[in-house]
Amino acid sequence: MKNFNNTLLFFVFLLIFVPFSKSKAQVSPETLATLIENQMSAYNISGLSASIIKNGDIAWQGSFGLMNRETDRPATDTTDYLLYSATKPFTGIALMQLQEQGLVHLDSSVNLYLPFEIRHPAYPNDNITLRMLMAHTAGIMDNWDVINSLMSFNEDPNINIGEFLENYLLPGGAYYGAATSFANYRPGEGSMYSNVGATLVGFIIECVSAQPYAEYMQEHILDPLEMTHSTFYLADLDTANLAMEYSLRSNQYHAEGFRSAPMFPAGFLHTRIPELNNFMMMLLNNGNFKGQQLISPETLELICTPQYPDVSPYAGLLFAFEYVNEIWGHTGGYSATGTNNRVKTAVFFDAEEDWGVCLLSNGDGEPWNILNMLYQYARDYKKLALVDMEIEDESEEGILDKNESAVLKLNIRNKTDRDLHNISAVLESRSSLVQIIQQEAIVDELLAGQISGEPLLFEIKTGNFDQPQNAPLCLMFYQDDVLIDSLDLSVYLGQADVLLVKDEEHIYSNHALVSNYYLDAVAGCGKTAQLIDVNLRHGLNVDFMKSFEAVCWFTGLENQNFHQIIKNDEQQLIAAYLEAGGRFFLSSQNAGESLDSTSFYANWLHAEEVLPTENANQPVIGKEGTLAEGMNFFITGGDGSNTQYSPSSINALSGAELIFEYSQSANGAGLMYEGAYRLVYLPFGFSAIHQQAKRTELMQRILDFFDGPQDLPENDAALNEIKIYPNPSPEGKLNICLPDGMQAELAIYNASGMKCFGKTIHGSTLPIILPPFPPGVYTIIVQRGYNSRKSLFIVL
Repeated sequence: MKNFNNTLLFFVFLLIFVPFSKSKAQVSPETLATLIENQMSAYNISGLSASIIKNGDIAWQGSFGLMNRETDRPATDTTDYLLYSATKPFTGIALMQLQEQGLVHLDSSVNLYLPFEIRHPAYPNDNITLRMLMAHTAGIMDNWDVINSLMSFNEDPNINIGEFLENYLLPGGAYYGAATSFANYRPGEGSMYSNVGATLVGFIIECVSAQPYAEYMQEHILDPLEMTHSTFYLADLDTANLAMEYSLRSNQYHAEGFRSAPMFPAGFLHTRIPELNNFMMMLLNNGNFKGQQLISPETLELICTPQYPDVSPYAGLLFAFEYVNEIWGHTGGYSATGTNNRVKTAVFFDAEEDWGVCLLSNGDGEPWNILNMLYQYARDYKKLALVDMEIEDESEEGILDKNESAVLKLNIRNKTDRDLHNISAVLESRSSLVQIIQQEAIVDELLAGQISGEPLLFEIKTGNFDQPQNAPLCLMFYQDDVLIDSLDLSVYLGQADVLLVKDEEHIYSNHALVSNYYLDAVAGCGKTAQLIDVNLRHGLNVDFMKSFEAVCWFTGLENQNFHQIIKNDEQQLIAAYLEAGGRFFLSSQNAGESLDSTSFYANWLHAEEVLPTENANQPVIGKEGTLAEGMNFFITGGDGSNTQYSPSSINALSGAELIFEYSQSANGAGLMYEGAYRLVYLPFGFSAIHQQAKRTELMQRILDFFDGPQDLPENDAALNEIKIYPNPSPEGKLNICLPDGMQAELAIYNASGMKCFGKTIHGSTLPIILPPFPPGVYTIIVQRGYNSRKSLFIVL
């Protein structure tokens, strides 16, 4: 988290370490609530109310924690909060109303509208304009000694806006200082966030409209938006319903009282979530709320445009651009000392994607992570979400082959807060390789928050394809013949080499498109991969898993409190797969924390936890004599996912050996096991390895290890009758004699364990034409089921 040096009274520009993906998560409202409560506890946020607006509806709304700890009163959707600097967009809209009426002009001197004259003491001949004020380039500076001295508690201030500004900005004023009221740059040629400047915008509204600022705002902004409980004055509020503000000192919450100041336009509007939703709906509806046009679409676009891109690239007209997520809005918060700018409120929206997030809180900590999750949830939100998918194909193997019919069974969830009736679900293909035979399913009723009782059934038929691949589909939902939502999904055609199992339920699984790191690494090895969400795909079983060369399972992206890592039924499935001779690669930074006390962790993963959290900012070193020899990398930075908050360290148990260690602690950072099955386990996220080339190299080494020679029980007597000659072979020629009727798999490996040749062979004497092999010693494996015959083969 970037810590700003400048003290900002009500605003901090938002910086987030990883941009959000555009993928479609299936996070439930219950999971989102759990995530929020977890973050509130971690960051000492007493109470919080938040909402998501999407496509003109309230997609989600919730309140958590305590608005008053002394009275033990919980936060609710009707709790009032102080907006702090999220007030500024309201002031900006109001000023631009006057601009539309021709009463003010952005590039005119502010002195045209004031009863007194303001001049920058170092540049007295330069005009300060409205545009400069609203984009924080006017050169007016916040003097925190003055501002804090004028702060009042539990009562409204005893001086008005004009009196404060005249004493602050005019020579001889009680609060004036040439070096403390003004910055050292020419107006318009530098940038410094200014609450006093925003207050001056509000005073100009007062002067031009001939109405007190608060009165103008009530008549022209709050009343049209039906914000009937919103006000600038504590005297107008029932303070029993107003969220108390808290700071945390010595691990104790301390009530700060209800704060006020004469800088109403910069940050002293009180409101509640349902009324803030109305403001957001107006922004997302091009300035219109329930038929009233508060501001024109063209003016709103101007407001959300950088005014001085060279010196203040993220400032519009009292709106701010959050560049990581490419959204406009404002945050709000307060720090009396300037050492920690505590953001407490946020109002941000994405006009293009038609969603907005509102957040109000009263705690000590900054709710950045909660905002991140709300942005992700907003982007991914669907009224109807897919929660379960099962494929029944003709061969009953779960693999869609060429020219095969199958039935898709889909369960959906109503994520809205209202019951839905007469829903028609229509499946459309976005691929020429999939034909929809049974296209429509009807849902008579789906209650708010409920999952469909019976699956929606759709029949499909595959075409003739050459390579395994994803085939995109789209599920369209109609209510009374009106399209209300759609879901993108896909089916995988053909048999992939590798099965990727995504085992994540929380929002951070989409935070950095983690699955793509695995897909890219497998593709870099020249292999194909089928990705399955184990929480979505029904019917994952051992036979299906055995049809792949390897299974890569990733989980525990963020924290076990967000997601139960490898549930009991998943442990049983993995154990059965391993018992059947599986090839299993597990990557999880929290598996040890969640599973260390289980027999599954010790007996099947052959691991025990050393530390639940290692320092992620240290190199991971490959150990000599293992598949990781010579590999060194970081799990932070670079082009990795940067999601390692708590990588753990491990010991290897019962025949396993460590393959990686952390450079600073020398604790285990990965293990391999070779026995009746093969296993590689990393107690950190593979996706976080800092270079794509390193991820691909490690994936190649793991797949080579899985594919290498292996001693298997030789209890098939017929395998002993196999004859292989000539050996040594001067020309690399090879003949194999099998008993009549036998079929087996032939594989040849070089001395380093790399597979050089593979073929299905049948009974009788077979001359095998081999590719040119360099001279050396090779291993031949003839395998039938889980039994094999291993022989050395020498090429001269």
